[in-house]
Amino acid sequence: MFEAFQTLDQSFRRWNQRRKRYPQIAAALPEAIDLIALVMKAGLDFQVALNYYIDWGPRGPLHDELVLVQTEMQLGSSRVQALRNMVQRTPEPSLRETPRP
Repeated sequence: MFEAFQTLDQSFRRWNQRRKRYPQIAAALPEAIDLIALVMKAGLDFQVALNYYIDWGPRGPLHDELVLVQTEMQLGSSRVQALRNMVQRTPEPSLRETPRP
């Protein structure tokens, strides 16, 4: 009985942590888009701009997700597929409009 309660408690804690990440991601998204767009306007490509944000942008859940996006692209996924994977991992409505081919 105790093990069942412990498992349920752990599941609830993980769910609650994920739920708290979504508003943090939504709050950080405008700054990330601005910084990435600024770097791209300077003539650099998306991967360089993404790397710049990862190196210099604020740490948090969006940073963590973008590190995963960068890793997926380095391992051979297309940019669109890596961004779509992020949307699947993070069902934040403001992210749903981002990965359009």
